[in-house]
Parts: sequence; structure tokens; C-alpha cells
Amino acid sequence: MTAEVGVIIGTYRRPQHLQAALDSVAAQTRPPQRIFVCDDESGDGTAGVVAQFARTSPIPVQWLSAPHTGHPGKNRNQALAHAGGLDWVAFLDDDDRWEASKLADQMARLDQGGVDLLGCGVTAVGPDGTVRRIYRPRAGPVRLRPLAAQNPFATSGVILRRQLWADLGGFNEHPRMVGWGDDYELWIRAAAAGARLENLPDPLVVYREGQGIMAARGQDLDQHAYALSVMAQALAGSGHALARRILWGRHHAAAAEARLAAGRRGASLRHALQAVWRFPARPSWATLAHVVKGRAG
Repeated sequence: MTAEVGVIIGTYRRPQHLQAALDSVAAQTRPPQRIFVCDDESGDGTAGVVAQFARTSPIPVQWLSAPHTGHPGKNRNQALAHAGGLDWVAFLDDDDRWEASKLADQMARLDQGGVDLLGCGVTAVGPDGTVRRIYRPRAGPVRLRPLAAQNPFATSGVILRRQLWADLGGFNEHPRMVGWGDDYELWIRAAAAGARLENLPDPLVVYREGQGIMAARGQDLDQHAYALSVMAQALAGSGHALARRILWGRHHAAAAEARLAAGRRGASLRHALQAVWRFPARPSWATLAHVVKGRAG
């Protein structure tokens, strides 16, 4: 029996990019069974783009709109709640697109069994479509400890077992888990719960840089710190002490940079020292060096 796959596309006021994302799903050599477009109350031409696509698409399309929150995790949860009967769910942001073999390549691995969440490589392009870099993650299983040190999954490349989402209670909808970390936090909880995570190295997603909620240096480092603390707290009492320590170290590193940017140099140094103590790896030492240099300057 062929596994049934759904695609969830989150969107907000980018109808021109949404059209390209939808077209890339329609072009899949192994098409999905359903498409869900989650509109965060764009109030522009988004509904028309979806309606036009649905009129000619052989794949059923469901448009879901909700009051604007700016929270991708909440929108994904809404779509997943409508995805009953599907075995797998893949995610695609409206400004990204898939290579034509994306679902076929991933489902070929998933059909073999032994994986609950599968990612892939990414081609990063600029706003003009110029290739900036190609990211090829290490092939094979992704364990919790290295996952705590670095997130190797691009959300637009992830496909997961729908039952895993249900078992974990979905994406974290806390208002502060917006812009960075709501997806990563779910991967952390999945790995901690014993789910099997894996990556394909092939770049099957084209990711448009500089278009997200928190692009480039506009990223809110305080929000990064908060999200990492939520991930660390999720591992309390789980027996994954080292992974939890790594996440706390990364939390303190982000907090150190945030305090330094705010001119709170004493607090910044305290967080940087905590980062090195909890996670004595190159990123923590780099943060400490930056903070010390900033204090000296």
C-alpha cells in the first residue's frame, strides 16, 4: 500500500513566491495526495493565487486562513489538524521551492522503514535567484547530542510521520516561539522521545535567503536565547543531560550577544562565561572572545 503524503505551505503576503512554491509541488515526480495552504490572514492576492492553482491542479488543495499571528508553528498545527488519513506530512515555506525529485527521493528512503523524520540538503539563493551556497548535511541518522549543538534540518526539506506530530503535541505555539526555533524545538523533542531522525545530503530544496521573518542581522538574539532555553527545559528529567547542557550553553551564548548589543557588558560577560562552562566548544569560545573584545573596545 502506497503511503499517503500531504504538503503544508505556510504563507503571508508573498503571492508571487507562493505561486512558484505551488508550481514546484505540482511538478513532483511523485506527487503528494493533498496540499494545504495556511494563510496567516494576508489580505492581499494570496487567496486568488491559491484558487487559480486549485482550479487546474490534479492534487486536492485546501486553503486555510486564520487571524494573523506571525506564528508559523501555529499555522502548521492548524493544517496538521486537518490532515487526518495521511501517513506523512512535508513542509514548504512560501518563498522556497522543491526540486522535482524531492518527494520521490525522500519517500524512496521512507518506504524502506526505520525513519520518522527525514530532511535533505538545500541550495541557498539570494533574492535575485543567484546561488549563494549549497548545504549538504551528513547522510544518515541524526542523534540528539549533535542536534542540540546544531540544527541540520531546513524546515522546507523536512517530511515527518504525522503520528509523530500528534504524539508530541504539535509545534510549540508560545507567542515568543516566533521567527526562530519553533520547528527546531519540535525536532529536539522528537529526538528526545526516541524518534528516528535522518538526513539525505542531496540539495532537494531551493531556499531563498533574506526573506524570512527574522532575516540577516535583524534576528532577535533575545528570541534565540529564549527558544534555546525552552529546548533545554524540554529535556529536564529526560536522561539527556549532555544534550540539555549543550542547549543551555547555546542559550547563554545567544544571551551574551544580545546583552552586548544592548550595551549591558557586565551581563554579557557573565552569560559568555556560562556558555563556555556549559558548552566548551568553538562557538562558545568565539562568543567569549567577541564579548571580551567588545568590552575592551
